[in-house]
Amino acid sequence: MINEYLASLRRRNYSPDTIRNYRCCLERFERECGARLEEVTRADVAAFVDTLIEEGLKAKSVNGYLNAIRGLYGYMREERGWEGAEPVREKDFLKRDRPLPRPLSEEEVDELFEAVDSVRDRAMFLLMLRAGLRVSEAHNLDVRDIQVREKRVFIREGKGRKDRVVCLSEETMKALREYMLARDAAPEEEALFIVEEKRYKGRRLSVRGIQKRMEHYAKKSGVKACCHRLRHTFATQLLAEGMRLAYLKVLMGHAWITTTQQYCKISNNRVTQNFRTCMGNIERKSRRRQTRREAAQLAETG
Repeated sequence: MINEYLASLRRRNYSPDTIRNYRCCLERFERECGARLEEVTRADVAAFVDTLIEEGLKAKSVNGYLNAIRGLYGYMREERGWEGAEPVREKDFLKRDRPLPRPLSEEEVDELFEAVDSVRDRAMFLLMLRAGLRVSEAHNLDVRDIQVREKRVFIREGKGRKDRVVCLSEETMKALREYMLARDAAPEEEALFIVEEKRYKGRRLSVRGIQKRMEHYAKKSGVKACCHRLRHTFATQLLAEGMRLAYLKVLMGHAWITTTQQYCKISNNRVTQNFRTCMGNIERKSRRRQTRREAAQLAETG
């Protein structure tokens, strides 16, 4: 049943990563429930969720399991004629925390990049910082995706299998040119960022490989950095410089403007400027009142 459901997702053009994640979730669910899928109850699902919470999984991860399970039973009902009670309901999903993005400060960015001693890694992380790429998007890049003449990068099948184009800064273009001159790959290798040594030399650098390089430089520099914080920094810095939210949404590849709006809570110069103006007025009025009180007291005692 699980294989049939996943095959239906492939026909609907779900991404390989989503299908792989669903398979892991559903196979574990089936294994731990100890019952045939057709016989699973809401109590079984509740016990499974309790196990996930006890393991320390966050609400987002638990809800990922519930999404996969709910999708499977929806398929069983619609495509296979199953008439049982669906074991997952909307109210079963956990309430998620909504932490604000954590961008790096300008000083942290400088300290981090001072520690980067590889031409490849500098180009790779600068591209993520100045173009807002996710780590999976940097991993997927091919040489042909860098449009040198237009100074753009073409991102194929980003999150949600959506393509987008992002402009490249002069600093980023310079770093990419230096890397391409030093890049040692077989002529047929299409990947932009490749492994540079040992067993897998010349092959596409994996997502985990990129993350490990960031972990190395974070430890070396003492900056609490990760790949996704580069993306947060990209968005926050552009908003601080006055970029329109609608334009930033396109650059980030967000499906919903509400996702982009979370960065307004961190960096909104208009809010900051208005706050400082209003608070300045309030404090000036307070000081004037204090001055008048002191003058009145002085007159009484005089």
